[in-house]
Amino acid sequence: MRTHFFVTGWLFIIFSSVSLAEVPAADLYTPPSDARHFIIESTGGKHGDSWSWVAADGSRMGRESMNIRGQVWEMDCKGTPGTEGMPSAMAICGFTPQGDATESFSTASGRAQWRSPVDAGGAAYSGHAFYVAQNGPFDTNA
Repeated sequence: MRTHFFVTGWLFIIFSSVSLAEVPAADLYTPPSDARHFIIESTGGKHGDSWSWVAADGSRMGRESMNIRGQVWEMDCKGTPGTEGMPSAMAICGFTPQGDATESFSTASGRAQWRSPVDAGGAAYSGHAFYVAQNGPFDTNA
């Protein structure tokens, strides 16, 4: 009986984590034909591609696909500009070799909220601070 509960518990953990899996590459943003395109390469050759563009609503967008020695990164991001040019919201989706890259940042009513694979929290926000993402395409640093 005890073994049955142990096995059932492990199966629950395995299948519940599968349902929380990262966003597949096919569901990430597709860059438009006029997006800025960067090639990610080293002396070993091409490793991937990174795109950045501004959407019709003014959101800053990014998409990245990279494969280095069999380790694969597929991520996108959407950043909403706020006052004084600082982001008021950012959403990152996709996956890295370490797993789910989902991350979010938002501001409202003088408060900032964030969640990443390594941290989550909130703080008072005056518009004079900047959120540095854990993951995301290179464009999150632009």
